[in-house]
This record gives sequence, structure tokens and C-alpha cells, in this order.
Amino acid sequence: MRVECSHCRELVEIAGLSPVVGGLGFACPRCGGVSLLAPVVPAAPAPVVAPSPAEAPAAPAPASALPPGFSPCPKCGAPHAADVLACARCGLVFAKVASGQAKLPPPPVVAPALRGRWAQLAARLDETEAHFAFIEACGAQNALEFAGHCYRTLTPPGQAEDPRVAVFRERVLRQAAARVQLVSSPRAAEAAAGRQRTRSLVGALVVAFFIGLFTVGYWYSTRLTNAMQLAP
Repeated sequence: MRVECSHCRELVEIAGLSPVVGGLGFACPRCGGVSLLAPVVPAAPAPVVAPSPAEAPAAPAPASALPPGFSPCPKCGAPHAADVLACARCGLVFAKVASGQAKLPPPPVVAPALRGRWAQLAARLDETEAHFAFIEACGAQNALEFAGHCYRTLTPPGQAEDPRVAVFRERVLRQAAARVQLVSSPRAAEAAAGRQRTRSLVGALVVAFFIGLFTVGYWYSTRLTNAMQLAP
């Protein structure tokens, strides 16, 4: 069946659902992220008290304020309980990290000023322009990976992503795509120019070959005609 990955937003083919943290889901064959499709509801859930209209929705807890007994994933930063074997977001197996089998990418080098700005913005999701400015600053300092990491850690495993966080993550992805296109454009132009030079050279060689062939044929024909005229 075809389902949408909650991480890369691509439609992928899966054979069926598998047990994941929090219920049933699947691991994306494209990006490796684990998506939860069928959460398991506890047998006796605590009663949910609806907030009053005057209360604003609470912002997700920043990564620095993890619940007791939770630790951040060493790869993507998502919080996880101590008894969990693998990260629900990126699929990293923690036992492989402990044994040295999993090679983690080095942490991004980020200026302290950016970390300070994020510490102030993490719980203020309604300040859209401030978050956009933070993402622009990360892009100017080649730290978009850090920005994406920050916004990913705002969504605990098994919970729906806050629409505001989704907007900011989409902004980070657009910034990264624009930077990749900017870097690849000169290379693409250079490659196109190289192909054009190759086509021109091949065309010139073909023309030279036919001119040479015509010259040899003309010379041979002239000698044959002269020989026939001189024959008794």
C-alpha cells in the first residue's frame, strides 16, 4: 500500500505496518524515518480537560526541558525513554551506538549567538517573523542543519507536529534547496558548456573527414583520367 512519510512527505510503498514506539507504523524506505500511523491508546487513559477559550495553546517543550527519564537521540535529538531500543524518528539503534557500529555525523559547528537565539525562541512559536529571521541567520552562517535539528526536536515521538513547527521546518527545507540550487547552477552551466564543446569538436572532425575523403577521391579520379588519356 502507498502511505505518506511524515518526515520526507513522500508517498512510499510498504508491505504493511510494523510495531514501532507508540503503536503501529513503518520505516520509510526513502529517508529511513519511522512514522507512527496507528497509535496504541492506553486501556485507561487519563481524562482530558479541554482548555478554556481564553487559554493559548501551549508550545512544545524545548529540547533542553526533557521529561524525567528521557534522553535526546544522539543523531536527530528526538527525546526517547531509557527503555526504548531505537529512535522513533530516525530509526537509530542505540545498542549500535554504544558498540561503535553506528557512525554518527559530527555535530554541526554553530556560533554561540545562534544557540542563544534558539534558546529564546524555542517556546515562542507565535513569533513567526523572529523564527524566519533565525532561519535566515542560520542560512547565512551555513547552519541550516542546526536549524532543522532544532525544529525536529520540538515534536515528541508519537505526537502530531504543531502546525507552526511544520511551517518553520518547511522554511528551512526551502532555504536548503535554494542553497543547493545556487551551488549546483555554476556546475551545471560548466557541464553544459563542456558538452557543447564536445559536440562542436565532433562536428568539426566529421566535416574534416568528409573533406579529406572528397579530396582523395578527386585526386584518384584525376590520376585515373590522366592515365587513360596517356594510354596508346
